[in-house]
Amino acid sequence: MRTMNHSFHIGSARIEHPTVMAPMAGITDTAFRKMIRRRGCGLVCSEMISANGLCHGSEKTVQMMAHAGSEKPFSL
Repeated sequence: MRTMNHSFHIGSARIEHPTVMAPMAGITDTAFRKMIRRRGCGLVCSEMISANGLCHGSEKTVQMMAHAGSEKPFSL
């Protein structure tokens, strides 16, 4: 039986599984992302990040961007 490789690349990042999680405000926090990665998702994404929060150095926005090594590859 032939095994198919469904991995792909985004720039230099290799995504091993062809599923990508969408950013969802109030849903895709660290705990949710870790759970999804354990179930085989190829790329997890943070919650939606406010550009305004980034420009003004919002601590809440910075906390939303934090991620664990087990979540890699990770996107914002």
